[in-house]
Amino acid sequence: MVCECQRRQCAAEPQHELTALELWRCPSLTSLTALVARQPQLRSIKLSDCGGLTRVGGLGSSLTSLSFYSCYALTLDGFAALAPPRLASLKFRFCDGITSLQGLSGVGLGALTSLEVYSGQLTSLHGFEHAGLSTLRVLRLRCYALSTLQPLDLCNLASVVWLNLNNCSRLPSLAGLGALPVLASLDLRGCTSLRIARRAIPTSVVVRG
Repeated sequence: MVCECQRRQCAAEPQHELTALELWRCPSLTSLTALVARQPQLRSIKLSDCGGLTRVGGLGSSLTSLSFYSCYALTLDGFAALAPPRLASLKFRFCDGITSLQGLSGVGLGALTSLEVYSGQLTSLHGFEHAGLSTLRVLRLRCYALSTLQPLDLCNLASVVWLNLNNCSRLPSLAGLGALPVLASLDLRGCTSLRIARRAIPTSVVVRG
């Protein structure tokens, strides 16, 4: 089901067989709790330009994919505690309300394999080491305000194969790649402030940028 409207009436209608939902430009949407309760079989949700959404709220247990685009007021407060146990893909693109990833800390993201965060307000990954993302394989961070990345930030990401730091233009250094034993691809395009010796990157890693 795809909806593009200025209200939320259509999303409130029961659709018990619905497995995928896209909502565009729904400024009155402030929480997903009631919506998901009416759609118990949902596996995928994509929200775009929902400016009134500040917190994700309770989510159904069947969700495997969750994407947010240009939801500028959205934060990650308490997200992990409410995350669906089967959630495999999580995207936050152009969500500048995200200033911290600490909301991902907890035990609720044990099935996550792909995480994308595009935010112009995220300056560090402080607290990210507690997120428990042992199954994560793809990590994309397009955060031009990100100014520090410490080894501790990456210490629990042993399954990451692809690390994308595209356009993290204020990041001066990159340490801790040794904590990513299966890393195969590293995207550093647009990291104009980054100074890193090639020998600091394992020879098995394909580097872009």
